[in-house]
Parts: sequence; structure tokens; C-alpha cells
Amino acid sequence: MDGGYDLRSVGSFDEDYDSNIEFDRSTLDITNEEVDFTELDDLLGDLSNDPRMEGMLKDGIDLKTYLESEEDKLLEIEKQSIADYLSQVGNFLALHQEITACDGILDTMEQLLSGFQTDLGNISSEIKTLQDKSASMSASLKNRKEVETQLSDFIDHLVVPKLLVKQICSSEVDDNYIGYLTELDKKISFIKNFNLQNTGGGGGSGGTLNRDKIIAIQDMEPQIKKLKTKAVAKIKDFLLKKINALQKPSYYEKSPLLKYHYLNTFLYNHSPETYTLILDTYTHTMSSIFLHSFRSLLTPLSKHIDP
Repeated sequence: MDGGYDLRSVGSFDEDYDSNIEFDRSTLDITNEEVDFTELDDLLGDLSNDPRMEGMLKDGIDLKTYLESEEDKLLEIEKQSIADYLSQVGNFLALHQEITACDGILDTMEQLLSGFQTDLGNISSEIKTLQDKSASMSASLKNRKEVETQLSDFIDHLVVPKLLVKQICSSEVDDNYIGYLTELDKKISFIKNFNLQNTGGGGGSGGTLNRDKIIAIQDMEPQIKKLKTKAVAKIKDFLLKKINALQKPSYYEKSPLLKYHYLNTFLYNHSPETYTLILDTYTHTMSSIFLHSFRSLLTPLSKHIDP
């Protein structure tokens, strides 16, 4: 076998031996120190216990011949192995090509996955951006709804419908008229409270929205004042007529002014001068009525009083 130890060369050892070689016998002297033969004893013990060795010794088989036979078998096995390998070279090459192709596919997949990971990172960033925009839009929508609610309430309290204008200016003063005055009173009070809240504050808080409210108040306030003046005039005429009618006994007994007490409240809140006029007129009229009544009662009685 190539590179192995050829047992057949043992037979020619004596022929190749050169008797003229000189040895340093001091190095071969094994009597100068104690030698441990334990390992040799173990090896001989293993050989003596080997059933194959025991069988060959019993059968008288020549060990040299046996070794040569075994070496020939090993050579034959080696040749067969080489032949088998050579016969499978094509398969090995195909396998190598397949492995190379798989490596290429794996590299491609790695690149795709890397690109996919990058895309996912970009998508994640875009989603974060969209979430931020969505939150901003939600906040803006919430603010707009709040502004819309405020403006809706503001407009409802400030704007005077045409129907209400017609009802206050053209309708007769009666039970329904009190309802019209209640609506007008709410709008007048709203303007008054708004002006009080924004007096001396440079428009108060609220920025542009509050400034726009102030402008709207300034536009509507003159119209509401005119409507209030019209209502005060109608109430004044109505109450003066009712007070003058009190001089009739039938009206006095029925107390026609009692159900119209809100008219006095409206005058007291929005036209103190007119309220004072109505109060003075009512006081003077009632004084005259009571005075006349007492005189009417005292005149018959005085006839029965002795001088």
C-alpha cells in the first residue's frame, strides 16, 4: 500500500543490514535504570485474550502469510473504493452544482428579505407619519366641532329671526306677546353679559374667534336696541290704556293688569324711565280711584251725622 508499511520487506531486512554500522552501546544499555514493562504486559494480555489470535495459534497459521493476505484484501478494498468514487464523480459534481445553485438562491432570498425588511421599515415610518397626521386631524376636527358648537349657541342667542321681529312690531300685546318679549329679553341679556365679560380686556380670550364675536355683537346690538325700543313703546301704550281703564269700576274689580306683571318686569330691566312713568301713572290713577271711592262712601254717611 502507498505510504503504508510493507510487511513483505521484513524478509529482506537481514540482506539489507550493514554489519559495519557502529552503535553507541551506552544508549542501548537498559540495565542501568529500571524499565516499566506494564504496558507491554497489558498488550500481551490483550493478544492472549483475542479469540482470533488464539485461533490462529491453535491452527498453526503463519502470521506473516496471514498479514500478507490481509494486506492484499485491503488493497483490493481500496481499489474498489476508488472505483466506486470514480463512478460517482458525476453525481458528486451534480450535487456540487445543486449546492452552488442553492447557495445562489439563498443569497437571492437574503437580498429579497433584506429589501423586504427595508420596505417594512419604510412602511412603519409611513404608518407613524399617518398616525401623527391622523392625531393632528382628530385634534383639528375636535377643535372645529367645539368652535361650531360655540358659534351655533352664539348665533342662536344673538340672531333675531324675522318672525320674532314681525311678532314684536306688529302683534297686539296679549298673552302670546309675553312669550315674544321673553325671547327678546334673552337676547338682550346675552349681549349685556357678553359686553361685561369683554370690557377692558382688549377683546378677552379666544383670539380671532372672540374678535369675530365682538364684531357680530356690534352689528346686531343696534338692531336689537331698536326692537327693544319698539317693544317698550307698545308695552307703554298698552299699560297706559289698561291703567286708564281702571277708572271704570268693572275693570278695577277684575284686576286686568295682574296677568301682565311680566310687562312691568321687562320695563324695569330694560327701560327704567318708562317703568317709573307707568308706576307713577298707576299710583296717581289708583289714588284718584280710591279717593273718589272714599268720597262716594263718605257723602251718604255725612247726611246721617249730626251737625
